Amino acid sequence: MSSPDLKSATPRSVLQGLWDAPEEPYIDLQHEEVETKIREIIKRIETSLDKPNVIVAKEVHDFAEQMKQFIQEEKDRKEKIHKELKSVHDILSRTDALVSGMDSKIKKQNEQIDRLLREAKTDREVVSNIKYENVVEERVQGISWYLIVLFTVVITICATALLSNISVGNRQYSFPPS
Repeated sequence: MSSPDLKSATPRSVLQGLWDAPEEPYIDLQHEEVETKIREIIKRIETSLDKPNVIVAKEVHDFAEQMKQFIQEEKDRKEKIHKELKSVHDILSRTDALVSGMDSKIKKQNEQIDRLLREAKTDREVVSNIKYENVVEERVQGISWYLIVLFTVVITICATALLSNISVGNRQYSFPPS
């Protein structure tokens, strides 16, 4: 309000103008501090209704200045909160991106672990087969040596039996000599 309007206004019209003023959308009238300030000023205005218009206008002007300052503080506070929320949102976005990246890395690592486990199982089967083949080969070699020794013993016995009754010319030889 400009000062010429204040001089011509009556205390009741100024008070009515305050009540009819449009609310600012960013003012939280439920806020205790705002309510307290408004109630204080309204009481002061009501008590000064019998005083000259200039005194009432001065109090209304002071009230308007206080409200402007308070509104600016509220704007600054809300702007700060908005910046903090934006910062939190940015952090959450980055965290989400990191989690997605970690999730894909974990998935790749799990696939790699599965592949390594399959390879290890295959390797274990190969090692098991090699061990089995080695055992079989050792047994075959053992049996081969056994057969060779047995064959040698059999040949020796047969040779001994054949040689025990050798006849050379008209003479008969027998082993062991009797």
